[in-house]
Amino acid sequence: MKFRNTLLLGLALILLCGGYVYTQKRNVDIKEERQAAKRLFDFEPTAIKEMRIQRLGEPVSYAEQREPGVWAFIEPDPSVRALQVLWNRVADRLSKLENQRTLNQDQKDLAIYGLEEPVLEFTFTLDKPRTLKFGKLEPTQVNRYALMDGMIFLVDEKTAFFELNRSLFELRHRYLVNDRNSPLRSLEFARIWTQGMADQAAEEGQDSGMEIGEESTPVTIERENGEAPWKMTSPVPAYGDQDAIKLLVDEIQFGFGENHIDHPADLRDYGLEPPAARITVVDSNSDTPQTIFLGDYNEDERLGVYARREGESAVFTITPHLLTLLPITTSSLRDRHLFTQSVSELESLSIEYEDDKLVLSRDDGIWSLSSHDYTDIQELAISNYLALLKQIEMTGFTQDTTTELVLGTPEFTITGKAAGKESPFTLKFWSIEDDDEYMYALQDTGDLGLLARQQALALKATTNNFRSRELYSFNPNHVVNFRFTLDGTEYYTDNVHNLWLLREPEGYAFSNQSDPKSMLQILSSLKGMSILEENTALQGLFGFDAPVLSVALILKDPANPDAEPENLGILTVGKADAEDPGYRFATISTREGVFRIPQDLLDIFRDGIRGLRKV
Repeated sequence: MKFRNTLLLGLALILLCGGYVYTQKRNVDIKEERQAAKRLFDFEPTAIKEMRIQRLGEPVSYAEQREPGVWAFIEPDPSVRALQVLWNRVADRLSKLENQRTLNQDQKDLAIYGLEEPVLEFTFTLDKPRTLKFGKLEPTQVNRYALMDGMIFLVDEKTAFFELNRSLFELRHRYLVNDRNSPLRSLEFARIWTQGMADQAAEEGQDSGMEIGEESTPVTIERENGEAPWKMTSPVPAYGDQDAIKLLVDEIQFGFGENHIDHPADLRDYGLEPPAARITVVDSNSDTPQTIFLGDYNEDERLGVYARREGESAVFTITPHLLTLLPITTSSLRDRHLFTQSVSELESLSIEYEDDKLVLSRDDGIWSLSSHDYTDIQELAISNYLALLKQIEMTGFTQDTTTELVLGTPEFTITGKAAGKESPFTLKFWSIEDDDEYMYALQDTGDLGLLARQQALALKATTNNFRSRELYSFNPNHVVNFRFTLDGTEYYTDNVHNLWLLREPEGYAFSNQSDPKSMLQILSSLKGMSILEENTALQGLFGFDAPVLSVALILKDPANPDAEPENLGILTVGKADAEDPGYRFATISTREGVFRIPQDLLDIFRDGIRGLRKV
């Protein structure tokens, strides 16, 4: 192809592309021109001075724009707070209102279009008031009839009418706090002495000494910021119950009012003169206190409790669930946990008695009993102890002058160190004379209170709390032979071709192969119920000087025939526990300590021997 032809084709392609781009742009311009031609107004939303929205059969919503984007109610009452985001949304949609089609001006019967008694009458003021009236939907259900300045036209139902047709409930700021997106940083709650309370006290013959309208001691909780933990600052400084406080704070921060009564005739009709309680909060973005007063239940209690915000005349109802979260006593929102910190942050823990001390340490995430050399310590047992420590709660706190000095030396003390904390924490426990139900306990916050004695003693751990209870754990099919002495007679049996042959005493055999299998089965997962410190001087007390039963086992894994046989150690069973005959004392040569094991073990061995037959 010649160069000239190529050049011509290139120029033609450029012209075609340019024509296409021009056509597309022109189409967009035409569309924008048509859209602009439909626009009814040419002003910015900030130019609107007032808007008045009157829905058929509903209260009026009338507000003025005092500064750009800031609206204030005129009706139904100037104290009603405006929901700024929605008023600005309505103003923006009004400024962009479009005429979809103008109708024949000869049609003067407004009733045909539902405009004689409009479903919505919308008045707005720029330099002077102008009124929009909206009637019924036209037959296609896409547009709605509208009237302004004598002109009847159609507006889009979804994008125009829907945005302008706002109720008073939607347009008012109905939330309990000014800014529900700002975390609360302080909350104060106080109950207020009412006439009803005074009447009830009088019927019961009591005199509270309080005047009508007088507040009780307030409960105040605070935090440094939206992420910091809550602390109680009144009536006493204390660590806050984080879970309970979060539920209460969230209910207030995100709660809202309903069933508004904008012009209550008498606040006494709603239990709000005086109110029954006061809630005052401060959020993270403002130092201005916001107060909510609580009154009586609505006649239909499902609707909730009457409430009113300070500085506003409207009465509304809030969910009754909020009342269940409010503190009943001055200590309701304080953290009752004996140990208020996080278990996951602990690095060490010491349990100290007058003559002994246990030290638990965590290294690379693994807990061990570092103060003793036992090889059978169970990390799970330590984890369970720490979980118990976290769960235990105080039953109350002392309000008198009782001090550690008065209480003297504690029965036992728990100290520990948490990661990232400079100072260790301390928990102390004192018995109370002639009291079998409670002990004094010192919380890790330094507060003194009462703790159920049973819970306190559960923390009084010894080394045996953390040692394994497992005496034997093996696969019965791996046992090559086993020897046992029962009631002074020795028995020896081994496995030949999966049959248990009794070698000693000679001339005897098992009547049933299930007997030796039952013996091995109960031994294979034998656990001690408790561990006692071993003392050679007490051998006779436990019956180990003349044992009732002793067992020795030899194992070998069939899957590893070259491995050396494994000796599991000798189990020795002595006397029955005098306090609980269902258990016997036992020791095993591979472990330290004396264990209590079920009597069932001895019963199964005796049943098996009882069935021996002569051969």
